[in-house]
Amino acid sequence: MGQQLTVDPSPGKKEETSFKVRFLRSVLVGFNSIGHLTLTGSGLISLRYSARKGSVTEFDVFSSASPLFLKNNDQLNAASHLLNPVGGLANASLRFSYPLKVKENKVSKIALRTGLKLIEAFPIKAIDGNYFLDQYLELGWSFQNLITENPMDNESLYFLAYPHLFVHHSDSEQRNSFFGTNLPPTALGYGFEVGLNYNKRLHLSLTGSQFVNADSVDLQKFVVAIGVAFQF
Repeated sequence: MGQQLTVDPSPGKKEETSFKVRFLRSVLVGFNSIGHLTLTGSGLISLRYSARKGSVTEFDVFSSASPLFLKNNDQLNAASHLLNPVGGLANASLRFSYPLKVKENKVSKIALRTGLKLIEAFPIKAIDGNYFLDQYLELGWSFQNLITENPMDNESLYFLAYPHLFVHHSDSEQRNSFFGTNLPPTALGYGFEVGLNYNKRLHLSLTGSQFVNADSVDLQKFVVAIGVAFQF
């Protein structure tokens, strides 16, 4: 449901390193096939370090709220927050990418992302708390293509893609409180994101993800989401 790809306007090797600090990088509205409407503040705090060899290290803090969920399935609703790459009441993310190939207006990178989410959900037993922690790790390949650009009018259109594998881990007690035995403490899966970015301001995204070792049919569903992000 969440868009995590951003345009790198100057990929590849650089003459010097750079470090940027930003606040509230974008606001995202998303809706997924589970029936979740999500509002996300992306990059509430955003740190970005670009090295001369082209690698980029980014630290971001996200916060998401779900004012609407259409299905009365607490486990599926909790899983929606796990599968949303920018989901969670609080989500701290560290991402590293390194260019594999840079050619004219195209760049492909290997990307590694790790982080920690605080998720609010309904437990199986009311006596348990409404929050749990989730640690995650992603390994993927990102692709960026500048489709068209008009420097005179400061206009640009980018296509971006990010297929990846992921691992989500919570301690067994917390996992059992919200999912019983339907989702193991270490949950494995895969996902993708494709998007269009206009003028580095408006981002349209389509994402999909799925757990591969869940024991429940509901939690084995492939979840698709669309999102619109306004970048600052």
